Amino acid sequence: MATDVYLLRHGQTPNNITGERIYDAGLTALGRAQAQRLAQALAGAGLSLVVASPLRRSLETARPLAAAAGIRVSVWNDLVEHNRWDPYTSLPRDELGRLFPEAEIESEMPAGGWPYPGPEAAADVAARVGRLQHRIAALPEGTAVALVAHGTLNGMLLAAWLGPAPGARVSFSQDNACISHLRLEAGGLHVVRCNDTAHLAGLRDPAS
Repeated sequence: MATDVYLLRHGQTPNNITGERIYDAGLTALGRAQAQRLAQALAGAGLSLVVASPLRRSLETARPLAAAAGIRVSVWNDLVEHNRWDPYTSLPRDELGRLFPEAEIESEMPAGGWPYPGPEAAADVAARVGRLQHRIAALPEGTAVALVAHGTLNGMLLAAWLGPAPGARVSFSQDNACISHLRLEAGGLHVVRCNDTAHLAGLRDPAS
């Protein structure tokens, strides 16, 4: 049996509009509507695991997905966005738990939140990507998992799974609330779709 991986980028945030670097921004009204569309689009996917990075925009996007599937959100720190700028710290553990009571936070998370030194070295983010690949590969066969993360990190995961030639520079566009679906099978990988936003067709900004 295959493992179905739905690699999702979070919904729109103020950063995506203004270009500001708000390191733990939440979703805009449109971003929340996009998250609902994601949940609707994957309602028939048989998700047995929904995983999010510990950043607010990722968790807010994962919330309706997990609710629709009737499961909790698992929080993996390795899914956090590649930090190319200033150091920052995530929300403290207790506050994250208060805001997202449906989330199962990794026991390794410090009480004061995850620290993110910046800029993150290429070797460090590559190591994170490798750990994520191994963690997904270790899931039971037949698992359908949604990974709710970030544009740059998701592109790196896609490139690693597709295995470009050493030294090649490969990038994948990842729009807000897009779906990339990969099927991992013994001895191979099938890309079902990449950066799919068809489920967002006709969506208007509720704030406009």
